[in-house]
Amino acid sequence: MMQANGVERAALVQAVGAYSWDNRYAADSAAADPRRFVGICAVDLAGPDPRAELESWCGARGMAGVRVFCISQDGRT
Repeated sequence: MMQANGVERAALVQAVGAYSWDNRYAADSAAADPRRFVGICAVDLAGPDPRAELESWCGARGMAGVRVFCISQDGRT
């Protein structure tokens, strides 16, 4: 579908919801064809070690960027 519409590359952005902070699907999909796809991870900034998570996804797993996704702790925006 991408080729038929003249799209050479696409960013695969982690959807926070069903997969929560688990970026494996996006990382694996981007790694399957790195000439066509780049992966963007999501990291829980309120988690125990967001820096290590980011280093892991963008280092070892090859993600190219991070999606900033913030939800207030008290439910307000």
